[in-house]
Amino acid sequence: MIIKSPFNFIQVSDRVVSPDWDDKISQDVPFSDGVSGIIKLTITAESPIYIKNGQQHKDKDNKNTDYSFSHLGTAKGNLYFIPGTSIKGEVRNVMEIMSYGKMCVDERAPFARRDLNNEDIYPLLKKKRQEHCGWLRLSDDGYEIEDCGRFWRISHDEIDRFLGSPVMRRNFSKAIVGTLKDEQKTAAFKYRCIEDESLLEGRTFEEIGKNKEGDKLVKYSTGGDLRGTIVFTGQPSSWKEPRGPKAGKYYEFVFPEKVRGTRSISEEDFEHFAFIYRDSEEWGRIKRLLDASEQGGRGVPVFFLPKGSDGVEHFGMAYLYKMPYDHSVFESLPKEHQAKDKHDLAECIFGYTSKEDSLKGRVQFGHAFATEAKPLGKRIRLVLGSPKASYYPLYVKQDGKKGITKSYKTYDQGTPSGWKRYYVRRDTNSVKCTESAVDTFMEPLDKGATFQGNVVFHNLRHVELGALLSALTFHATPKCRHQLGMAKPYGFGKCRYDIALKIIASHEDKQPNSENYYMARFEDFMSQHINQWIQQPQIKDLFGMAGNNVSNGGPFDYMTMTNGSKTNEFIKAKDNNEYLQSPTVLLPQIITPESLCNTPEYKAEQDIIKKREKERQAEIERRRKQQELRNFKEEKEQIIDQAGTDKGFLNNLKAELSNMLTDDVEMQAIIKDLIEKIGRKANDIEQSHKTEGFQGAFKTEIKDYKMFETRVKAGLRNTPLAQLTKEDIDFGTAKLQEAYDNDNKKLPKNWEVTTGSYFKKCVKIVGNNIATKWFKKLKK
Repeated sequence: MIIKSPFNFIQVSDRVVSPDWDDKISQDVPFSDGVSGIIKLTITAESPIYIKNGQQHKDKDNKNTDYSFSHLGTAKGNLYFIPGTSIKGEVRNVMEIMSYGKMCVDERAPFARRDLNNEDIYPLLKKKRQEHCGWLRLSDDGYEIEDCGRFWRISHDEIDRFLGSPVMRRNFSKAIVGTLKDEQKTAAFKYRCIEDESLLEGRTFEEIGKNKEGDKLVKYSTGGDLRGTIVFTGQPSSWKEPRGPKAGKYYEFVFPEKVRGTRSISEEDFEHFAFIYRDSEEWGRIKRLLDASEQGGRGVPVFFLPKGSDGVEHFGMAYLYKMPYDHSVFESLPKEHQAKDKHDLAECIFGYTSKEDSLKGRVQFGHAFATEAKPLGKRIRLVLGSPKASYYPLYVKQDGKKGITKSYKTYDQGTPSGWKRYYVRRDTNSVKCTESAVDTFMEPLDKGATFQGNVVFHNLRHVELGALLSALTFHATPKCRHQLGMAKPYGFGKCRYDIALKIIASHEDKQPNSENYYMARFEDFMSQHINQWIQQPQIKDLFGMAGNNVSNGGPFDYMTMTNGSKTNEFIKAKDNNEYLQSPTVLLPQIITPESLCNTPEYKAEQDIIKKREKERQAEIERRRKQQELRNFKEEKEQIIDQAGTDKGFLNNLKAELSNMLTDDVEMQAIIKDLIEKIGRKANDIEQSHKTEGFQGAFKTEIKDYKMFETRVKAGLRNTPLAQLTKEDIDFGTAKLQEAYDNDNKKLPKNWEVTTGSYFKKCVKIVGNNIATKWFKKLKK
């Protein structure tokens, strides 16, 4: 296998675990199991470590001006420290992986492709004859391209004749310069070779033939009938003589002076262009030319594919330019990673900011200051470059066997390989310093340096605190190590984290103070969402990369990138259809965390928590029952109070309550009290009847009966007999009979309709019509 890398990827699962409390988080309202406290963190560097000093800005143009370790100057000398942001970033990355969180990427970032050997992956090869040239410039509405149509070609020798000096031959002929250095391969270098760029603008040319693409070949001529501007692009290699098909790039471009029209560029398309070129040496010149275009300058020379009459498919800085993928990295992720309405554990704990909403984090990482540290004593110079994320054999997940695929997937068909992490190295002894122009200088601290700091947390649920502790300690796995700072590909920055937990405040009176207990709660939570969580590939890859101490070199080294496909390992790997296999396949040892849920310590703590929860639920039930009894008593007392003098109703209620007597002491006491109250009221009614006699009792019964009284007030007194309902008649009859019975039959019964004293009394109350109807029924 040719393909190799000092880093690998923790594969992305289709699943994202989102806690069901992600929309209930508050800085002010505590969770029922919320805890606050401090984690005292001790970091021990087990290899030399280097974190660039961000406190000094002596010379922003010279990145190597200050290459000391991050420090504060004190009276006693330098106080070295690891910034809290560095620690937080590493811990959050581990948590995102362990808790099956979202892979966060720039939504606007589409990577570019420029595979000159594969038309399917790089379709511009099929359409290169359709390309136009033009000038990218700022407009009142944003950006536009002045379309100059098809370009012309001019050779380096013709350019030298025009300049009157062998500028191109001196800098790009293989016979003179040999192999080009990286800085000689850019268009910016070519423009620097010309003392005055304006010499290239607005010149006249004449046609001297055509190339195989059908483009005009031209030469400079003072009397020529063609007018245009010479435009330089990058130089992949020096050219050799005689110049055949494989002699190397020998021709530059001439953009015609005449403009055919303008084509609008959307803000999104410009962002794609800027993302591709922003980190290149060309970007400074691009920005300068764009700014000058507002003042009348021509703009940035670009190549593009037309779209319709006034649009552009895409554009770039070379004839075969870097072509953006149709899908961004974000769009290539599994759907659950793109969801914006749910948040993972890392977002819930550390906070997040988006266009839709934001959440303040509940964890703060302080700086970790050195308690023991000494410089390594020598300056290190290393190349810290890395393959571009557009290199799909590494950065896109491929299908195949033993590292070979039948056909590659790109971001348009596949998904990203995952979270990028570097292998933990055995040592840094075999690292060789270089003298490349892109080297990074640094003065590391020697291994053995120790740092101490605090991690402060507020209102974290048990599961959340467990996730934080697991990310800090790799779920209490002694073999695993974190990596901090620069030069991780060479083994620098390998660190051991030791923690001490202190709970300061909680919603409950007492909370466990055991790290393992909270980590076990996190493990239990993950196991409920991901079956056999500990054994999943995502976990094995993470722990394998953090726990295996690999040697420098071999399959864990950078691939070489030199001129030509025979020595460029990136090209050779593509030719062989190779892809980067998962860490579990490449590493000698599979490492998975031990289950903390099976430890006696966790089970004991769980028993305490369950007992406490049982007591809490019992108290809730007791309070609920008391409230229920209060409501029952108030309801029955209200019914008794509203019963008036209806002894029959009271007797029925008494019987109903008697049937409800149970073994429940509280309920029984309430029922007995209600029965006694009914008895007292019934006695009061009886005494009232004895005092008033039948006529008084009858009047009281009729008037006090609320429902009947309401009907009388509503106009029953004047209701025609034809409109009396059976309910009206039965009601009045029953009340008269009850009045008589309550009088203990001490007075003679007289149901005479017209002459009886009872009838006359009833007439005064309800009217003649109704009284007559009632008494006739009673007389029967």
